[in-house]
Amino acid sequence: MIIVMGLPGVGKSTILKSLIERNPNIKVVNYGDLVLSSAKEKFGVENRDKINSLSIKDHLILQKEAIKKISNEIKKIKKENPSSILILDTHAVLRKPDGYLPGLAPDIFNLPIEAFIFIDAPTKEILERREKDRFRKRPTMEEDEINKLREISISFINQYSTVSGKQYFILINKKGKINETVNEAEKIINRFM
Repeated sequence: MIIVMGLPGVGKSTILKSLIERNPNIKVVNYGDLVLSSAKEKFGVENRDKINSLSIKDHLILQKEAIKKISNEIKKIKKENPSSILILDTHAVLRKPDGYLPGLAPDIFNLPIEAFIFIDAPTKEILERREKDRFRKRPTMEEDEINKLREISISFINQYSTVSGKQYFILINKKGKINETVNEAEKIINRFM
């Protein structure tokens, strides 16, 4: 499994969609979708943006359930096609109203992680992309908030890398350069297939 992270608005979903189109052996699971599925069942949460209002204790419960689902998905994928690889689409950190929470729960490090990829973009481009996103209702952020979230995300990824003993990569997805970013991501992923 390769864990791909990025700030909301860096173009992570677009990059992952392109990777799937290029290589049918790449399977993507969205961590937020798994958490949302459990949040709907357990807490009656209607959408992803409402999950943030849950307590840290509730978040950890949802994360543990998501990790069980990821483990089952890895087994299923490997059984169907041993040369496939699972990409976990997630965020390095969750911004809560009163602080930050690791995007990955400790139990995830019991799964077979190959590497981490952090997709980033220039701050102004992130803000532009967030404003244009019609599918999500995200809170407004200023440049300094994006920069702080980036700094905290990289700090958490350093910890994830240390705990797992696995390498991480940083890709910059600049405006108009998506194909180059997808090519870089594909080269990294191919090393672990």
